[in-house]
Amino acid sequence: MIEKAQYGDFNRFSVSIGLIFIALGVLLPYLYMKESFDLLIKNDDLTSLTPIAQEIINSRQGYIQKLVAAIPYISIGSILTGIILTIIGIKNWRKRQVVEDNKLLSELNKTIAEEAKLKAEESKIRKEGEKLSQTEVIENKRKEIEKSEPTLSIAEKNLSISNYLLVEAMIAEKFKQEYSDKYNVHSNYKINHQEFDIILERINNSTEGINLHKDAIVEVKYVKKIDKRLVRDTFQKIGNALKAYPKAITNPIIIFVSNDVDENTNKEELLSSIISEWSEKSISKWIVRFINVEDLPELKLKDIINI
Repeated sequence: MIEKAQYGDFNRFSVSIGLIFIALGVLLPYLYMKESFDLLIKNDDLTSLTPIAQEIINSRQGYIQKLVAAIPYISIGSILTGIILTIIGIKNWRKRQVVEDNKLLSELNKTIAEEAKLKAEESKIRKEGEKLSQTEVIENKRKEIEKSEPTLSIAEKNLSISNYLLVEAMIAEKFKQEYSDKYNVHSNYKINHQEFDIILERINNSTEGINLHKDAIVEVKYVKKIDKRLVRDTFQKIGNALKAYPKAITNPIIIFVSNDVDENTNKEELLSSIISEWSEKSISKWIVRFINVEDLPELKLKDIINI
């Protein structure tokens, strides 16, 4: 069965019409040979018909006689016309298709190159670092809690660990939601034997922000009470982490979350001497934030942290 002509563009239309002409050129002689056209009627049968019927049959046979002479020319003409239209259509169609294929190939190669570059950039932390297991994370939090609150019972320690992990996960999720346009967020990684709570790995195609092509590291501390010893220990941990981190980094970020953070918390007293000490060690600015745990669910990090 002959397919319907394709009208998507002129070249496909030309090929479709050409194939139709070729098919007609082949079918026309076959159809003629298949049909009798009243040529087999006997003379006795013809004379038994009415004069009008005899006249019509004689007229039809006359037309058939003329058509017989024309069929070879019509068939050959149809086939030749079909071949010419098909060749022209295929030739022009091929030229256009080559252009389209080259364009598609170029876009495909570009996409592959971009994906390869992005994969290489995004996997740098995964290549150079080691994702901590849940058991390792829990054990680390247990040690921190035992150091800051050694008198807690086992049940109280387990509850504190659960709350600590929840707070850290909430902050990591907030970074993902608010900074995903500029950073890939990694939680609980170890690089060069140093552990990182949160790593913000800069997306190199980002054009926003004040620290292009630099990563950020975040240390989260969740305790019942913030004291100077805790702050100093946290700065020391971040200082060691900065030496171990393999890429350029922005100002380190420390987030203290507690139940007793309020307007009366003497942040200046907690930070002044410590920041001065670390500023002398070529770290120009620390981003340190104190958050009340009750404010954390509704908090927007972009309101308090500019990176």
